[in-house]
Amino acid sequence: GDVLSLPDTREEKTYVEVEARSLVLSSDTIPVCGRIRVTLGGDIEYGERLILYGRLDSPPPARNPGGFDYREWLARQNIYNTMSPDSMVKVGENFGNRFILLTAGIRNYIETTIDRNIGGDKGAFLKGITIGERGMIPGEVQEVFRNTGVVHILAVSGLHVGIIAFILFLVIRLFRLPNLINIMVTSACLITYAFMIDLRPSVVRATIMSILLMITFLTERDTDVLNTLCVVAFAILIWNPQFLFDVSFQLSFGATAGIIYLYPKIHSLIKMKNRNIDNVIIKPFTVSLSAQAGTTLLAAHYFYRLPVISLIANIFVVPLTGLCIGTGLLLSLVNLLKIDLLSRIFASAVYGVTALTLG
Repeated sequence: GDVLSLPDTREEKTYVEVEARSLVLSSDTIPVCGRIRVTLGGDIEYGERLILYGRLDSPPPARNPGGFDYREWLARQNIYNTMSPDSMVKVGENFGNRFILLTAGIRNYIETTIDRNIGGDKGAFLKGITIGERGMIPGEVQEVFRNTGVVHILAVSGLHVGIIAFILFLVIRLFRLPNLINIMVTSACLITYAFMIDLRPSVVRATIMSILLMITFLTERDTDVLNTLCVVAFAILIWNPQFLFDVSFQLSFGATAGIIYLYPKIHSLIKMKNRNIDNVIIKPFTVSLSAQAGTTLLAAHYFYRLPVISLIANIFVVPLTGLCIGTGLLLSLVNLLKIDLLSRIFASAVYGVTALTLG
């Protein structure tokens, strides 16, 4: 079969989805189709063709009532078999979608750049928030983020897409290009980034919303952002109705709806005349409060915790995360210049910002 998902590496294991092509038996070769969740121990790339030797298994169901149901989770992705092969042979490559192959190459380059220049726990954290490779983030770091109520930082989502869209829009405007060119370039970069993150529902939502909002800015038309959110949700569910049951889909749209609907109401209740305090403290606090209000019941249902400290933590962590993402991606661009001194300077800056965020 062919590897048709981006590898998900966690410690010494790599998880991929393989599109089956044929089943080879001792006496016959049978054409087959369907995806298999495969657990491997070595390096693997998107688009490689493999021969896997082993046994197909059915995914285990939930072990406890109300617990995570691995079988149901895979079934929503049309995957009904798993495999931990005894051995594997690579027999080809570049069998996937050409555009996804390109984005996978960009993703691999960014990952290699971070490993080479940062490394360690800080490099693992940086890969998690920039390209969604969170499997190598130490468990104790993830637990701290959970207990502080800012674990959403570790999963690339609408927040990260919004930060990247904002950075791209500002950087491109420095070249004084027409707004149409600016929006086209920013949109192309966001679409590429969405494919780099394997089209996760929250990233798709944020990408479509960002593009639609930029178009309304270009046409100078008023828009109802809540209507835009509903249109995006409808489009995503037409594409894949099973996303409705995806936790990241629910949390992403819950947080965004909370911000759109509650933020203006909450902020209007706080009469802060000092503009600097309003911009630096009050607005971030009310955004955090609105987002948490939109996800509180979902978080309690899925994760059994309600960390109140997150209202304060988000004020500090979100801006620092934006700096980490911006400097981390900029490091990858600077590294293309092959100027060792410049790369070291940027790597030191990225290391410092990442260390501050984790601290």
